[in-house]
Amino acid sequence: MDQARHDAEVEAYNRDRNEALLTLNKDKIVAHFKRYNPAFEMPSEEVFWTAIHKARTAIPALPPFARSISKQWLESRGLKAWDDGDVKGLF
Repeated sequence: MDQARHDAEVEAYNRDRNEALLTLNKDKIVAHFKRYNPAFEMPSEEVFWTAIHKARTAIPALPPFARSISKQWLESRGLKAWDDGDVKGLF
C-alpha cells in the first residue's frame, strides 16, 4: 500500500472514530467498532463506558467541551483521564 493511500485510510478511520465517540450513542459506537473489527465482542457496560470516556479524553482532535465531560465522568467514579492534564473543567 502506498503512503498516500495509507494516510487517507487513517484519516478516514480517525474521522469515523471521532464522529462515533462524540455521539455517546452506544449503538453508533459499537457499529463503528464492528465496522473496523468484525470480531468485536461487547465488554461489560462498565468497561465499555470507561474505555469510551478514556478514549475521548485522549484524543486532542475532539472538542475540549466533549473531552471535559468525559474527564468529569471518569473523575466522578474515581478513575483517571488520559488527557495529560490538558483538559480543564469547562462547567
